[in-house]
Amino acid sequence: MIKRWIARNLMLGRENGQAFPKGEHLDVPNLISGTDSYYFYLRNKEGLSVVCRLALRSNGHCEYWFALSMPHLPPLLLEGRAPSNSTIYPSIEGLSFIPQPSGSWRVNIEFPNHALKATLHFTPTTPILDFASLRDKNQIAGALASMPWNSASFKALKSMKTEHIEQAGTWQGELFWNGTNHSIQGVGARDHSRGERSWHQWNAHCWFTGFNEYGLGFNLSLIDFKGLPTLRAGYISRSHQKAVGLVDGPVSPIAQTSGDFILAGQGDLKPEKIDFFTEGFFDFTMDSVYKIEEGFGYFEWKGDRFLGILERGRRINGFKHAF
Repeated sequence: MIKRWIARNLMLGRENGQAFPKGEHLDVPNLISGTDSYYFYLRNKEGLSVVCRLALRSNGHCEYWFALSMPHLPPLLLEGRAPSNSTIYPSIEGLSFIPQPSGSWRVNIEFPNHALKATLHFTPTTPILDFASLRDKNQIAGALASMPWNSASFKALKSMKTEHIEQAGTWQGELFWNGTNHSIQGVGARDHSRGERSWHQWNAHCWFTGFNEYGLGFNLSLIDFKGLPTLRAGYISRSHQKAVGLVDGPVSPIAQTSGDFILAGQGDLKPEKIDFFTEGFFDFTMDSVYKIEEGFGYFEWKGDRFLGILERGRRINGFKHAF
């Protein structure tokens, strides 16, 4: 009981106060494996999926992802590292995320070698959702209290500390690819994480998130770090109202491509079943040691359909595709 109280009240870190108090400009912590990571995804009912990520590392380079899937066309996937442009927002040659005074974002894409150019606009449908106040505190406290407390476990706990926010939104814009113009719109979300990030410390994880055009949706995150039990975070978003943290859900990362799980947020009378379906995926490799399968698909929940991302990851030496 004492260990659980300490874990819940002293080891979980910040619950109040604003994430990124200096604002959402680039600011990499002075850590060997520090990162400042921005991520966006776009999905629509016609089958379009776009995923893009820029993560500034302490050496002045950005890890980048860009992936595009459209019906009846072969997918495009780009990843690697590139020098970061000298701007206060995340940018490399060919890909930039530009915050707007209104709180929206503009994503500029231009990869001439792939006959691709696009300007996409992200408009939030939820407030900024801060994981410090939305994690499943009881589950995390119980998990931390159950593990041995020693120097190795405290080092592992330190390695997972980050600031992390998410926000749902709608998309619209123009995309030119392989000689054809496309006017696109859809739903999606963004996230921003800053702090320690060592992929060598990750065993497995899943990050499932789905929204509709009104900002209704959810996030379920389960992470298995080396030296720590599986930790759960996430929320249920009720559009422009404040999101609530989870109080029930799966206890280990989900590997299968379709199935169901239960989820309950604070104040819910009982858990609700969510069915999930993966329609395709993009593969990304992190620091040559960790494989991420960025699945895209949909969720059925309370009689409605929510488009989203079904991300799964595992260490390469034990990785098997869910497909």
